Amino acid sequence: IDVKKKIEEECDAIQRSINLEKGTLVKEAIFKTENDKLLMLCIHHLVVDGVSWRIIAEDFTTAMEQINNNIEVKLPKKTVSYKEWAEAINEYGTKMHERERNYWNALIKKENVNIQYKKTNRIATEKNAYCEVSFSKELTEKVMMKSGKACGAKINEVLLSAIAKAIGKITGQKEVGINIEGHGRENLNDDIETDRTVGWFTAIYPIVLPCVEDTRKSIISAKELMRSVPNGGVGYGCLFLGQKKIAPDITFNYLGDMDEVGDNTTYDIGREIAEENRTNDKILINGMVKNKYLYFSFECFEQNFSLEFIKEFAERFKESVEE
Repeated sequence: IDVKKKIEEECDAIQRSINLEKGTLVKEAIFKTENDKLLMLCIHHLVVDGVSWRIIAEDFTTAMEQINNNIEVKLPKKTVSYKEWAEAINEYGTKMHERERNYWNALIKKENVNIQYKKTNRIATEKNAYCEVSFSKELTEKVMMKSGKACGAKINEVLLSAIAKAIGKITGQKEVGINIEGHGRENLNDDIETDRTVGWFTAIYPIVLPCVEDTRKSIISAKELMRSVPNGGVGYGCLFLGQKKIAPDITFNYLGDMDEVGDNTTYDIGREIAEENRTNDKILINGMVKNKYLYFSFECFEQNFSLEFIKEFAERFKESVEE
């Protein structure tokens, strides 16, 4: 018997068995092999985000260490409930500061922020266009630890500058709109703390970045723009939920170092996203560090862009990150 293949098939079946209408949204299994004892924990994305996985993984690790040392299992208290946070964000939307309202109202009036691609790139494909880029361990370490120090930038700001620079290389346009998928766990008031709350807190909001050729200027532009966004972008959803006020072609989500979450086995877990699943994003870029490598996937869910364009975009992005 191929043990790894059998485990992958069982994990895939568990993931496929989750039904949003009927539940349950959390399932688990334990696999015993000749050399390993493995826990497979499967939770639908509707109820957990990346931060939640870290909380769960840390608690499992703490509990196992306490059990191994014959200590009573005691975990830190959870923070505010998801229900309380939902109520707080509704209140935040009704009492939003005028300065924050003005920021978003000015942004949604911007025009020509989508990718100004040539018509020759608009080749319809029957399948979703998809490609991946990854970086060496050496370059990953440089990006993670050193790249932002000269300009005082965070890693997501460096990566965003590379996206804008890549688009500028391809199209020659002066600026580009990007939807940012952030963690959404912002301070709504003095009573709301979410650092130990499990749930899906994602905030999606648009920015418009200049496509600057000079690397240093590009990073500084991304840094200054990201830090001008009021309260992590949560107000945008409060103001324009369900309204298409500005719709950038690109959505960017940097998940951070996923090695911390504990998914570091050599076993595959099957398909994580249903084949029929679709989003409204025209181009979706997901990035993370996994097994010490910086990795990005580029996906096109609509027919607006060809596989040829997505591949060129990914390669130009890689060049820009290396620069």
